[in-house]
Amino acid sequence: MEDSTLIEAFCKGSGKAFDNLFKQHRQFVASICIKYLKEKESSRDACMEIFTKLWQNICAQKIDNFRPWLYVFTRNHCLMQLRKENAKKILSEDVELSLSVHPFEEDQLELLLQKMETFMHQLTTEQQTSLRMFFFEGMSYVGIAQSQGWETGKVKSHIQNGKRMLLQLMKAHA
Repeated sequence: MEDSTLIEAFCKGSGKAFDNLFKQHRQFVASICIKYLKEKESSRDACMEIFTKLWQNICAQKIDNFRPWLYVFTRNHCLMQLRKENAKKILSEDVELSLSVHPFEEDQLELLLQKMETFMHQLTTEQQTSLRMFFFEGMSYVGIAQSQGWETGKVKSHIQNGKRMLLQLMKAHA
C-alpha cells in the first residue's frame, strides 16, 4: 500500500495503517539512526522515539513525499540528540575541569554556580535567552528563532557570542 494512503487511513482512525507504515519504514529509519548515532542501543531508542512522534503528529503534517520527508525528520531527530549529548558532555567536562583544578566543598560549589548566574546576567537578554533555551531546554536554532521572533542567524550569533562572553567573564574572575 502507498504511504499517502496509509497516512490518510491512520488519520481517519486506522491503527493498522500506522502499523503497516511502521513495518515498511522501520529498517529505513533504523539505518539512518545507526548512521548518525553510531550506537545500536541509542539507535533503537531513537527509532522508537521517532515513530512515537510520528504517531502523535503525522496527521498535523502536510507530507507530499513521505520517504524523503521521513529521512529529514529522522536525521533532524538524531542531530538534535547528538547536540543534546554534546552539550551535556561539554558542561560536565567544564564542571569536572573546574572541580579538578579547584576542588570545592559543596558550599563552595554552590557559590561558583551563583557566580555563574551573575555572569549570565552580564550578558545581553538575547544571549541569556538563547543560551538557556539552547543548552538547558534543548531547543534548536529554528525553535528559538520561532519562539522569540528572531532570525535563525541571529540566534546562532547570540549563542556563540554569549558562550564566548560567559567564558571570558569566568576566566577573568578566576
